[in-house]
Amino acid sequence: DQALIDDALERVRALNARYAGATDDGGDLFHLFHRRRLWNPSQGAWMGWERKRGKLSEFNKLLRGDRSGSYEVFSSDPSRLPRFRFVITLDSDTQMPRDAAGRLVGTIAHPLNQPRFDAASGRVLEGYGVLQPRVSFHLTAATHSYFARLLASGGGIDPYSTAASDSYMDLFGKGSFTGKGVYDVDAFERATGDLFPENRILSHDLIEGNYVRCGLLSDTEVFDDFPARYHAYARREHRWIRGDWQLLPWIGPRVPTPDGGGRPNVLPALERWKLLDNLRRSLVAPAVVLMLALGWSLAPGSPWLWTSVALLIAAQPLLKWGAATVVGAVRSGTLGPFKDWRDAVPSLGGQSLLTLTFYPYQAVQAVDAIVRTLHRQYVSGKRLLEWETAASTEQRLGGGLGDFARSMWQAPAVAFVVLAATAWLRPGSFWVAAPILLTWLLSPLVAYAVSRPLPSKESSLAPEHRLALRRLARKTWRYFETFVGEEDHWLPPDNFQETPDARVAHRTSPTNKGLLLISTLSAHDLGYLSLGTMVDRLERTFDSLDRLERRWGHFYNWYHTQTLEPLPPLYVSTVDSGNLLGCLVALRQGLLEKASAPIVGPWVAEGAADALNLALESGAADASRLKALLASPPADLPGWRTWLDRVEEESDRLAESIASDDGRRP
Repeated sequence: DQALIDDALERVRALNARYAGATDDGGDLFHLFHRRRLWNPSQGAWMGWERKRGKLSEFNKLLRGDRSGSYEVFSSDPSRLPRFRFVITLDSDTQMPRDAAGRLVGTIAHPLNQPRFDAASGRVLEGYGVLQPRVSFHLTAATHSYFARLLASGGGIDPYSTAASDSYMDLFGKGSFTGKGVYDVDAFERATGDLFPENRILSHDLIEGNYVRCGLLSDTEVFDDFPARYHAYARREHRWIRGDWQLLPWIGPRVPTPDGGGRPNVLPALERWKLLDNLRRSLVAPAVVLMLALGWSLAPGSPWLWTSVALLIAAQPLLKWGAATVVGAVRSGTLGPFKDWRDAVPSLGGQSLLTLTFYPYQAVQAVDAIVRTLHRQYVSGKRLLEWETAASTEQRLGGGLGDFARSMWQAPAVAFVVLAATAWLRPGSFWVAAPILLTWLLSPLVAYAVSRPLPSKESSLAPEHRLALRRLARKTWRYFETFVGEEDHWLPPDNFQETPDARVAHRTSPTNKGLLLISTLSAHDLGYLSLGTMVDRLERTFDSLDRLERRWGHFYNWYHTQTLEPLPPLYVSTVDSGNLLGCLVALRQGLLEKASAPIVGPWVAEGAADALNLALESGAADASRLKALLASPPADLPGWRTWLDRVEEESDRLAESIASDDGRRP
């Protein structure tokens, strides 16, 4: 209701005027509301306190009976909820496969993994308070663009998105939390609930995992999406770097506290190194660009040496694969590990080339993120929680060539500066630097090219393959055509046993029913059934389905097709019910399309030709006239009536000819 929206906005403006200047941001961008809820005028939406970290903290307290947070709408009374021990956190674009939740909870609930909180240090010292599953990209992530397809084949230049193996876990038994996993509510809240100062933590997961003690559950997997466009991916990295550098105080001897003071840092050297390692990673691109600029212009030694070092750094994915492959070949004594080079080398090589191409833009983004963070953290104290969703970033940045040129102009600018310095200070290095400088100059164009959507491709079947598939389809429909009838209440028997004697299994399951429905629809699509016959068969089947006994609306897994009684033991199969549901969804969509489709068309002639070819396999007969007729279907509705009459006459003539030939045979 627009009136309610306008009224709410007026109240927000009044609150903004009342509390202007009360927030860290000076009241300009975000405004205080009930001390814990913030209004974002640029996105027109309410945001939770401290975003994800505050949302989790208030949710944990709510699960323990504290309703003093900013939750205002409840779907049920929190006091009537059972006691929850664990919470699973996922991003909105994360897909969790079936049974993954059970494995997560079962692992963290194992007695050997129980978290043991140490009150003196305020940390979990034994067991695990949070478990991080393995994170991979889902199948559709690689279909967004060339860039996504190249990087979704492996972590590549993106070490944050995937967690498939962790050297910290392998060597020290401690993993790194990336925000997706399961945590123990009590241990998590005791370790992090009142630990951090407000409006200081942007990337909360790693630092929380350091206090709660995180473990990597590599045999349980969740699937994430991946940005389709490079500049959106780079903006996400920019936010991650800002979040990493805002954790800089937790590397030193004292850390900030919620009351504005400080206390000794209880994090051990390993946990501090994790934070420092992220800072080190963010400096790689600026360091490489600076090394090349100095190596081509001022630094002593051959420019080929500095260029080779940069190329080796960019080629890390290829080098890691090569080292692992060689070790695997040595251990196995075979060349088997090298067999997948056709898949691995092109994708890893492409990742290395993109890394080299985007070095100047990555360097500019990293330096910008670091400088912004240090200024905001130690000078202005504002906009420390600035954050934008990936979807809004892609929409704001756009996908045209001009959009990439505007957002990535810094990369060609860096290339021009380095080119000018090289030409002025050491002209002999120009031809060494030229290929790399050219890629830097063209990096916006490269980013645009690899960020384009992948074209959809349709591969046509060869005529012989199409004929073979249609023959198989006609034989498959022959099963339903033969055995689904009045005797079995138009339900499909489970199977027909040919040997040692012909025997029909008069039982059916939800999967069998779904396949019958889809096969009936497909039979009309392929020209094996008329529209009226298809509808008649479907109606008879649904009449029988309405008569079957059910459990909570679900079909039992087995019924006798002649008596319609459920077969013992009575149980409901979620797999079979899911198969039936999928078939019903497909059937519904197909029938909706039939409402606007022609009654007859070329598929009728193709279906009759399939039946004729199958019939002619059993013996020789002169069907040339009927084949010629089926090969030339009419183009309009009046012509179909005449054509169908001629097909019927010719079919009768052919049947009589075959019957007479059979009668003359000895």
